[in-house]
Amino acid sequence: MVSSGMLQRVMAFCLLLGLAAGCASAPDADSPVGMKYSSGTLSAVEAATFSQVWRASLAALNDSDITVLDDERTHRGGTIDGRTTDLRTVRVQVRRLSQQKTELRIRVDSFGDSELSHLLYEKVQIALGSR
Repeated sequence: MVSSGMLQRVMAFCLLLGLAAGCASAPDADSPVGMKYSSGTLSAVEAATFSQVWRASLAALNDSDITVLDDERTHRGGTIDGRTTDLRTVRVQVRRLSQQKTELRIRVDSFGDSELSHLLYEKVQIALGSR
């Protein structure tokens, strides 16, 4: 016979296992194109090359009066760090998923800013010719 304590532990384990299975994984080449905003970060998968998304990101920052403080780029990805006129930090990360798919992540300050992140994303879309 199974004790109630043992049954509770088994049920808790099953619940944790179910939650872990539902966690999102990092985007890859098979990820669908699209955008989401979660936990202060805007994440998107674009049907564009790494170079196109990199240039569009720089154009979006420039168009938004965000000063680029540093940018570091490799063949696999890169990060652009900037600052708004009211001294908030902006970080844009671009990562190559495949020849024609690229991941874009935008974060404003420590806790995020949905409005500015979405505005920057729209400007990236315009620079890519998607809008």
